[in-house]
Amino acid sequence: MALQQRAGRRRRAVTLLGILGVLVTPGWLGFTPTLRLRTPCVRRWAGSEAVEALPESGKAEDLVLGKGYLANVTKVIDHDVSCKQENDTDVVKQGAKLDLGLDKPGWVPISKLDKPGGGFIKKVSEVVKVGDQIRVMIRKVKDREVEVTMKAVPEFDKRPLKEFKEGDVLSGKVMASAKGEGRFVGSGWVLVDVDAIVPAFLPEKGLKGAAPESYQKGQEVKVKVEKLTRHEMKVILED
Repeated sequence: MALQQRAGRRRRAVTLLGILGVLVTPGWLGFTPTLRLRTPCVRRWAGSEAVEALPESGKAEDLVLGKGYLANVTKVIDHDVSCKQENDTDVVKQGAKLDLGLDKPGWVPISKLDKPGGGFIKKVSEVVKVGDQIRVMIRKVKDREVEVTMKAVPEFDKRPLKEFKEGDVLSGKVMASAKGEGRFVGSGWVLVDVDAIVPAFLPEKGLKGAAPESYQKGQEVKVKVEKLTRHEMKVILED
């Protein structure tokens, strides 16, 4: 009877410990006591691709476009209506927020996630989870965030901005154009592909009187680099 009571107490103790989420191997059975806590699975980047050291300044403006850095996932957004456009249509924003260890957070949209094995990504949480450490490449440094990608994009094969200098005269093709309307009259622009990692930005005032909408996609133009930063190339039309 005593042995049965003792065995019953042992079973109840193990059951209770299982409810608490731990597994204990009793030392009084001749084994060394061990404790295993249930912890979430955290994915860690373990690839062979190169990663850059973060800028010593701690500023996102000093990141290099197209280069790879490590980032930690802080929030996963599968469905989030973030804002409304002028025509009152909802803009659905899906992706993951990241901690880059700098003064601006990172953002990777669902379209720039890299799913092992490829295939369509229906939900962000299929690829990344909070706490994951992933390798990302810098696409754009914006006012409030840094847009990144997990997969290579075509512009990364083009020339980095450091290979250009102010005053360079370049030939390129029009990618897009827009005219300023309403209170934004005079603020139109043209984007030009000059084989740089980012499109050259040609503001309306640099068109020397021409209308931005008069430029068609694919049209060849000659421009001069007026201002060059780590993340942007501003040009004017060259005569």
